[in-house]
Amino acid sequence: MKTRSICLKTLLLIMSIVVLALPWIASAATVVNDTFADGNSTVQDLANNSIRIFQGRSTTVRTDAVGSVNFNLAATTSAEAFWGFFTNSGSPVNLNVGDKLTVSGTFSFTGFGGGGQDIRFGVLNSLGTRNTNNLTGGMNETTFVNDPGYALDFFPSGSSGTPFNILRRTNLTQGNVFNAIGDFTVIPGSGATVRQTLANNISYTLTYSIERLNATDTRISVSVTGGTLTNLNFTSVESSATPNTAFDYFAFRVANNTFAQQIKFTNWLIDYTAAPPVITSQPQPSNLTVQVGSNVTMAVAASGNQLSYQWQRSGNPIPAATNPSAITPTLNLTNVQLSDAGSYVAVVTNPTASVSSNPVTLNVSTDPVPPPPGITTQPADTTVTVGNPTALSVVATGDNLFYQWFKNGNLIQGATGASLNFANAQIGDAASYAVVISNSSGSITSNPAKLLVVSGMTIANVAPNNGSTDICIDTPLRITFNQAPKVGNTGRLQIHQDDGSIVDTIDMSLAAQSRLNGTVNFNYFPIIVTGNTAAIYPHLKLAYDRTYFVTMEPGVITDTSGAPFAGISNPNQFAFSVSSSARLPCRHRSA
Repeated sequence: MKTRSICLKTLLLIMSIVVLALPWIASAATVVNDTFADGNSTVQDLANNSIRIFQGRSTTVRTDAVGSVNFNLAATTSAEAFWGFFTNSGSPVNLNVGDKLTVSGTFSFTGFGGGGQDIRFGVLNSLGTRNTNNLTGGMNETTFVNDPGYALDFFPSGSSGTPFNILRRTNLTQGNVFNAIGDFTVIPGSGATVRQTLANNISYTLTYSIERLNATDTRISVSVTGGTLTNLNFTSVESSATPNTAFDYFAFRVANNTFAQQIKFTNWLIDYTAAPPVITSQPQPSNLTVQVGSNVTMAVAASGNQLSYQWQRSGNPIPAATNPSAITPTLNLTNVQLSDAGSYVAVVTNPTASVSSNPVTLNVSTDPVPPPPGITTQPADTTVTVGNPTALSVVATGDNLFYQWFKNGNLIQGATGASLNFANAQIGDAASYAVVISNSSGSITSNPAKLLVVSGMTIANVAPNNGSTDICIDTPLRITFNQAPKVGNTGRLQIHQDDGSIVDTIDMSLAAQSRLNGTVNFNYFPIIVTGNTAAIYPHLKLAYDRTYFVTMEPGVITDTSGAPFAGISNPNQFAFSVSSSARLPCRHRSA
């Protein structure tokens, strides 16, 4: 047999990935570094390192200059706060395990008295709700309700008591974030135990880091440097099944003008350090011999933030210009030739480090090779009620078979059997699944199978009643369920005429629905829920003297958890007849 490398007419090689113990040096990626170079602290231009800094009181006088923003508190008799959003709305920095976010602010005081009062600092998540103007009542506004995050209580003066407390915001019902430090729960830690007093007109930098150590442990560290300060730092580790993992703004609160007459900010720096990529399983098989003319697919699954991919053959990057898939998780090789033989490796990179998969040796033969796997029974579309068990299965032929399941095209770690089992099916399991079966001679991909996870809700009754006659042409349709429904955003409700034709379709995936009223089109809600009943308003009036039936796809209606109602497919479940003439009495819209 003449061999340079691989395969059959179609070959799919599955590459999954496991963490490699490689040394790495963390390097931070700057999210924003605002040095106030534009001389304007009221401009939000994150792409050009400009954060809008908000203030809480109208008595505080702002003075912008190139390189700084100064806030005069002389007329401010109540506590003042300053805050800024360092990402675009709806796009917080999300921390996976191993990731770290660091927020640093450089500031100085004039007329600093301290008086043993504190600076309160926080890194929080707005959850997409943001104020867009300065406030007048301090950091007090309804958009701050529900914002989770971590905080700091820092005492920059006074001779008694510790300088730091690191905290988690636990009372999320208050619009005034820092009004009561009791709204936060202290996270015990270690570090500096003696307060050090700040001085006037000296630049200090407060650095606050949040690092996810594992699924439950988060390390929060703070340091304050500048002037004569020494070893002023503190670290806490929170163990929680529900750690805070997303952040998009910082807040800096000081006491009134007895604390300081002025505060000047000269820099806000936000850095994000990603954990190195994680490779979760090695390629199976690691050696392939296939026939000239085959198609080959190598798929890589990796976890981590800001990932990029580069496939290599025999140590050389495969140019994206000649094969665009070379910089994606899935490498596609079509009509392989002898020259395609070699060792293939996927290099996965993020701002911190790169990791490489184990090599796959691809041999291409001009002679026939042993048969690859074959599928005798394809996985089938399956519907299951939420919370119940189910499985997708495949039956294949061939020697030394390796199975790998995919969900919506993404590799499922550990799903390497002939069956994919769901012990307790949930809404998030609903997807399209396929399995790739491989051996040393090639691979084959199953047909996709859809898993639909539906609610256990049922129909209590319909109106008009099933089989009703003499119904008005504009009667709303009503379906009452055994539990409260919600209007969904997928699927279609259709009204069919007795000859099988579809006379109206309400497509819930559409952003707007319109209905003709005389000669005017207007937008309207085609389904309105009241209690356990969904009222359905067709786009048009029905025709006289016809019989109709209603069908409904999953997703048109859901239960309160979001699980879709299974729908109506039986034409005899919701059918009725319209009166034969406008001159005859009909059962009107109250039916």
